[in-house]
Amino acid sequence: MTLSNDIEAKRKRLEAMVDQQAATPTRGVNHVAVISSDLERSARFYHDVLGMPLVSVTPNRDEPRSTHINVTLGGGVNLSLFDFPDVAGQAVGGAGGLMHLALSLPRDRLEAIEARVKKAGVAIQRIGDSLYFHDPDGLMLELTLVDA
Repeated sequence: MTLSNDIEAKRKRLEAMVDQQAATPTRGVNHVAVISSDLERSARFYHDVLGMPLVSVTPNRDEPRSTHINVTLGGGVNLSLFDFPDVAGQAVGGAGGLMHLALSLPRDRLEAIEARVKKAGVAIQRIGDSLYFHDPDGLMLELTLVDA
């Protein structure tokens, strides 16, 4: 299969922007904010099924009817889940949307996590060294295996 000249030209333009030595003005990810259709269900999934500690529950400062929870993902990064009374539906992929959230998982924890995800009735797919499945609202999660 041959790539079109347009695709090759685009890749060359992007490659010209690569600078492995450049300093970034930011200091990493603090949190990823996601809207949940059922905050208690999401909390049970992340806490009970995936084993992620719930670290805070607070009112949302922007909307008094909304609750905000933080689940720690490790490395100082939280997943912030919000419920908004007037927002419903499933997560949708597409341009500008979140394709998936990839989390590092030590290999020695694979079997336990995979068993809990399957026991919860969640379809799971293994591709190479990664496990893929959806959270209760349809957000695609990837657990990418790393050596402990």
